[in-house]
Amino acid sequence: MFEIIFKWIKRIVLVLLLAFIVVPYLIPRDGNQEMPAQPFTNSIFVNTSQGVSIHTRIYEPTQPVIGQIMLVHGLGGSTFSYEDNAPFLASLGYFVVSVDLPAFGFSSKQRGLIHSQSNRAMWLWDILNQIEVLFNLNSSWMLGGHSMGGSVALAMNNAQPNKTAGLILIDPAVTNEVERNPVLSWAVKSTPVGEWLRVFLTYGLLKNDSFQSSLSSAYGVEATDEQVEAYLRPLRIKGSTQALREFFATAQGVSVSQWVYPETPVIIIWGEEDEWIPISNKDKILEIATNVIDIVLENEGHNPMETNPSLFNERLALALAQWMND
Repeated sequence: MFEIIFKWIKRIVLVLLLAFIVVPYLIPRDGNQEMPAQPFTNSIFVNTSQGVSIHTRIYEPTQPVIGQIMLVHGLGGSTFSYEDNAPFLASLGYFVVSVDLPAFGFSSKQRGLIHSQSNRAMWLWDILNQIEVLFNLNSSWMLGGHSMGGSVALAMNNAQPNKTAGLILIDPAVTNEVERNPVLSWAVKSTPVGEWLRVFLTYGLLKNDSFQSSLSSAYGVEATDEQVEAYLRPLRIKGSTQALREFFATAQGVSVSQWVYPETPVIIIWGEEDEWIPISNKDKILEIATNVIDIVLENEGHNPMETNPSLFNERLALALAQWMND
């Protein structure tokens, strides 16, 4: 009797294992939208020397340029994150470039990319070099980054300190060192685990209701249908879930403890009620940075540039003016 039960248990385990291996490949697990040729009227696609297509939005001031700013979004975001900020900065006289990181927004969804911060820094400096030539700009940039984008800004500063005029860190994810597990990374990238992740993204996180709940948690207020749609639009493009799978398998942040040039001027902007990256994390940055303008936005969550753009813009403008006068 025991042998019969054991045989049935083995058969059930084998069936479940085969189902785990085979089933995700039988489920549609990606978006069905084509990459638009011109997502926005001010969109420019720039190819890096490695052949990686980066989507940018260019905001030219109508007055003489007083400075140059690049803005990088956080996890799941895109150039939409700065929809209400980049035009304001341009109205002050700044030449503003908002970018989509590869795998996100309307940038490359190609397979085989290593989404390390060193690679991101290389790609973004590459496109900024091209934009400098295209628009006859100088080689000095303020690097702004929200959440995950703050880590990108640190990596860019590490790579090109002489081209970095300053950093703008918005609720930055730079205070925790997370070691990438090579076994887990391999499983996500090369086994059915990664395909199940794509299934989860397609039928779970990237569905409107689920995403609205997640975005509202970050905002600290209820995200509107329009905001949810703006976030999800580029994530429905063909190849997005595969690109995100490779991002999760290869991404590696740069923490403030790995920041090579802490004397770089930095503006830190933090939502006081941020529940995703608590404001208490800022202390770790202040222990290291030596030239800081510290801004706290009361009653704001993780995305203050989106939830209260007028307050965010006002406080950032004052900080930039202080930089210009120092």
